[in-house]
Amino acid sequence: DPDNEYDEEYFEFGLFMSRREYKTINRRIQRGRLVSAKEGKAILSTPPYGYDRVKIKNGKGWTLAPKESEAKAVKYMFNLYNAGNGMTIIARKLDELGIKPRHIDNWSKASISDILKNPVYIGMIRWAYNVEKKVNIDGEIKLKQFRNENYIYVKGLHPAIITKAEFDRAQKQRIDNTHKGLKKDLSLKNPLSGIVYCKKCGGMMGRLGPNAHVKYDTIKCYNRYCDNISAPLSSVENKLIISLKAWLADYKLKVKKNTVNDELINTIDIKKGAVKSCRDEIAKLDKQISQTYDLVESGVYTTELFIQRNKELADRKAALIKMINESEDDIRKKSSVLEIKNKSIPHIEKVLEKYESVKTIDEKNSLLKSIIARAEYLKTEPNRRGNAYNDNFELIVYPILPGSIK
Repeated sequence: DPDNEYDEEYFEFGLFMSRREYKTINRRIQRGRLVSAKEGKAILSTPPYGYDRVKIKNGKGWTLAPKESEAKAVKYMFNLYNAGNGMTIIARKLDELGIKPRHIDNWSKASISDILKNPVYIGMIRWAYNVEKKVNIDGEIKLKQFRNENYIYVKGLHPAIITKAEFDRAQKQRIDNTHKGLKKDLSLKNPLSGIVYCKKCGGMMGRLGPNAHVKYDTIKCYNRYCDNISAPLSSVENKLIISLKAWLADYKLKVKKNTVNDELINTIDIKKGAVKSCRDEIAKLDKQISQTYDLVESGVYTTELFIQRNKELADRKAALIKMINESEDDIRKKSSVLEIKNKSIPHIEKVLEKYESVKTIDEKNSLLKSIIARAEYLKTEPNRRGNAYNDNFELIVYPILPGSIK
């Protein structure tokens, strides 16, 4: 009984013991994984690209065995990279040859990089290289990865796919290719970061800074196989704000025309009262249904009468449940309309008013994310020379709302 203080204390004690047991089991599992890693066994349930996970013969645990088709692709990557090819070129060559990664259709620079720096391909096991720690970021506890200085690095039980000389040469190439210039400005440059998505491929749109050919920031799809045409970032930002203002004006008219606060509140209260009455009636029906079993057992009801009476009560209960579901659905919709009118619309108005005076990109991005769920961008025709800022693109904006007005 949750109202009984002794039951509550016992329940909390049970939760404490369960949590303690969970931590004990977890520590035991981690110790076992640590021992297995030091013995050179394969720990991860998903093997790295180029290998299959196989049971150790005449022993406990798992190891890795080269997967011929993927192992050849790994060797090909190292050969190309050591010959001076960049990771993007390697990814494109693999795609052209029809060599696919495991879970997606195309290779990326990141996936090539992960393979080139993984020592598993020279027969080594590296474990706990990165560790997650809880950190306080702006008053919120988040998990962040850190490099572990005491990670495990041992000879694995599995065979190597490439030689150590090839691997070392690739690591030297990676270091030599790293630009060692001045520290870059890492502050956010794109007010639409994490908001605009490509309508063609579904990927996130990103900012491309000025270069020798284009003197302004542009927004583009990072999928190299997508032909969605880029546009000036400022043009997309301006159109997004204009679209939001137009949507807000139209939405305010719709809300003002179709809803009145007092009427909505009154209707919601009536519906809630109706739901309570239905639940009380269902409780009575449950008692009556229970009594029918007693009556048939005592011989008052015949089997036929019991079936008939039980069906009547069950039908009435089903009708009441249907009424409750319909009423609660209507309450949710009307509550959403009320919230839109009293909270969402004033918040969106405040954001749009403040947006023009905000100076930092970070704050602009935060403001937009507080009112926009996502926006979809599409451009199929390039602009003519000298007409770069022509906004001949489609931009669909989806504001954050608690529900929709019917």
